[in-house]
Amino acid sequence: MSEMRHVFTPGILLGETHYAFRTARGVIADAVARVADEGFYGGVEISDVSDVADRKRIENTVQAHGLRLTQWMTTLLITEKLNLSSLDEDLRCRSVARMKQQMNFTAECGAHSFALFSGPDPGPGLRAKATQQLYVSFCELSEALTSYHPMRLIFEPLDRDAYKNGLIGPMSEAADLVRRVRCCYPNVGLCWDSAHVALCGEDVLESILAYHEFVDQIHLANAVLDRSYPDFGDRHMPLGVPGFLTTEMMAKVIGRVVSAGFPRKSHPMLSVEIRTPDGGDPWLTEAWGRRALEQAWRICLTEDMAS
Repeated sequence: MSEMRHVFTPGILLGETHYAFRTARGVIADAVARVADEGFYGGVEISDVSDVADRKRIENTVQAHGLRLTQWMTTLLITEKLNLSSLDEDLRCRSVARMKQQMNFTAECGAHSFALFSGPDPGPGLRAKATQQLYVSFCELSEALTSYHPMRLIFEPLDRDAYKNGLIGPMSEAADLVRRVRCCYPNVGLCWDSAHVALCGEDVLESILAYHEFVDQIHLANAVLDRSYPDFGDRHMPLGVPGFLTTEMMAKVIGRVVSAGFPRKSHPMLSVEIRTPDGGDPWLTEAWGRRALEQAWRICLTEDMAS
């Protein structure tokens, strides 16, 4: 499967496969080491790491094996009730300050990307103001990240008017925001998530082509799109029905990534997003995701050769 790396960097979301252990001392550092030793993945995505020894171990592994590492601020933003797009300026400033504080710990892990998302949607009448607040926050964070060059700021749009109901939202708005920030700070990009795109009512295959110039990372995530279904939404579920993301759809998305023609120096990291259920084996989840990615890649190659 080495051909994959000519198109994208295979990544693993350890924050999802090892969700139950994300705060356990040593577990994530051990997982990063195992991933590096096995050699399939070129990228790793993790949550914040509080233990200094674990951060050092992760950094050593990343540097020794040339891994791309993204650290997500999701848990911190949610548990500490932070909001980078808040209309309450005090809360917005506190949120930015907390993220700046965390950057040093992220750098200690050897991370290449510092990843986050917007706050909740305040409604149509306040979206423009909240988006401007988010723009200011991203500019302030991008400026702070210049001290950690070449670390990049990664922004993941959520669904809106659906399940997670984030401010941003549609890919068109996410791309516009990143375009504005890039006028001053080129160190910012998007994480394109198939579940969020689909829940926003956008065409998944058209979206990745239309906005690929802004995309640093890709999450292949499943979701139930039927609002009448009990499991409606993005629950980091396994692939297949009742969700929309089958292996065949994964292959089509990968085909669009091939068509987009990302420059070699900026190949996106592509990760399958599946959360291990309570009591489950994280490495079984990893194996499912890896097999699905390998199968989707084979389908993509077969269809490409047949066309």
